[in-house]
Amino acid sequence: LNVDKDLINAFQKERNTDIALTLAVPVGKTKSEAALNALLSKYKNSADHRVKVSAIKALSSFDYNLVRDTIFQALKHPNPHIKQVALDYLMNSGTAQDANAYRLMARDTTYSTAVQIGLLTAANKHLPAYFTNYLGRANYSLQQIFQREKDVYLKAAALRGMGYYER
Repeated sequence: LNVDKDLINAFQKERNTDIALTLAVPVGKTKSEAALNALLSKYKNSADHRVKVSAIKALSSFDYNLVRDTIFQALKHPNPHIKQVALDYLMNSGTAQDANAYRLMARDTTYSTAVQIGLLTAANKHLPAYFTNYLGRANYSLQQIFQREKDVYLKAAALRGMGYYER
């Protein structure tokens, strides 16, 4: 009896969206290669944004390097929930090795302001203290967004992001 294998198979074959999205996190907790492949496939092929969100949440059980490309792609998705869960992933599971890449990605003006703020916040959180120059640049970018932005929620997000600058 292989419960993990049965769970993964049920997840892969499930056509009911409500059931599929509730199975994603338990599938991720198996931490198997088959689970990773099933989650990546479900993210790529599902038309329902809720299933994509659940798949990204479940990817937090896996090594960052195995899922980073999918997370970066999700930042470009048109659905704001998918973008947000990808930013949450970077905040919770991002790495110091990629922190400067987050800062550089935030320069891409095809990203929404919310995604740019999220990337800069992740950079502020994960950049090591000895990268003072990059930290200063990330924080300065957040200050610029804060000063020019009219939307109070985006201003608040930029301010929260600056809170990770502890130098």
